[in-house]
Amino acid sequence: MFLHILGSGSMFTKAFYCMLAENFKKEDHCFLGHFPQVDEYRKMNGCKIVQSRSIWMPIYLNRADHILVHGLFNKTVILALALQPWLLKKCNWIVFGADIYSYKKKNKNLSDKIFEKLKLIIAPRIAYISTFTEGDWKLAKEWYHVKGINLKVSYPLASCNAELINDLYSQKKEHKSVNILVGNSATVTNQHFQALDWLSFLKNEDIQIYLPLNYGLEDYKTYANKVILYAQKIFGDKKVIPLVDKLSGEDYLRFLNTIDVALFNNNRQQAMGNITQAVLCGAKVYIRKDTNMWEHYQKLNCFLENIEEIKNYKTLEDLTKRNEEKILRNQKAMAIRQNIRLKIEIWDNIFKCMEKSNARRK
Repeated sequence: MFLHILGSGSMFTKAFYCMLAENFKKEDHCFLGHFPQVDEYRKMNGCKIVQSRSIWMPIYLNRADHILVHGLFNKTVILALALQPWLLKKCNWIVFGADIYSYKKKNKNLSDKIFEKLKLIIAPRIAYISTFTEGDWKLAKEWYHVKGINLKVSYPLASCNAELINDLYSQKKEHKSVNILVGNSATVTNQHFQALDWLSFLKNEDIQIYLPLNYGLEDYKTYANKVILYAQKIFGDKKVIPLVDKLSGEDYLRFLNTIDVALFNNNRQQAMGNITQAVLCGAKVYIRKDTNMWEHYQKLNCFLENIEEIKNYKTLEDLTKRNEEKILRNQKAMAIRQNIRLKIEIWDNIFKCMEKSNARRK
């Protein structure tokens, strides 16, 4: 049995759950995590779900043939792996980004320091390390001294719904103002304040600033409120639209289809699902050139805009001017990567590699 440990029922989790239920033996997979909409998942008649608060968690960890930790954030999971090191030989740490960049986090409290030490102890003994980018793999080796086998991973997104994405492609962005997206979440690594400062030359233009702030790390709502107030101070209340309620994957994709320009000032690997979907929806997308995402997208023949160029812009046209040929080429490059058959192949390879390792151990 493959045991999948997830932090929460995010919008990518549902797509991943559906992919497994529809294309793999559902009895071979079990989900362990906190799922606010657990009844909705169970109605799909898919893989078994065990809420993480269950007293059965230690039993499932030991019964599982393989353990996939989707993001090593949960302190209970870290402690469980540290206290039961024999589990590590059947583990696959799927690196999300924040779970390795926590190594560089400043001003850690005592709890953070303790669990960071535990991660440093268990990481070199984890059998598999799955990463989205080559850059994350290099950082995992440098910071956590991982020695496991590296596998490449990619999750299905709402954009895998071919009918929906084709329908959105056929729709024209018909709105008077220029819609600008800033960031993907209420986390400091989005560097919202810097991005908003760079856009301040547009404060008298007909624009709408959209701020997705409906999730983040600890105490994210406090940070979200600071971002909202800062944006309103620059652009005024009417031009700033915070997104504080969670949307389904498909609803968020429809929202992204209304965006003309998307700014992701993230200073680490983050928001790749949002970036990919913004590209698919035909937005002009800006990211930082000094992150490993820049090289990652270029290797996929997707050439995005350097966000730091905005510092030199003087007019709205500078920001919005489009190269339609380039945008179409980027859309095609991302559409290929989001093909559901490719996603299935990627995960099938991961499962087979882990099964072979288990067979050798026996």
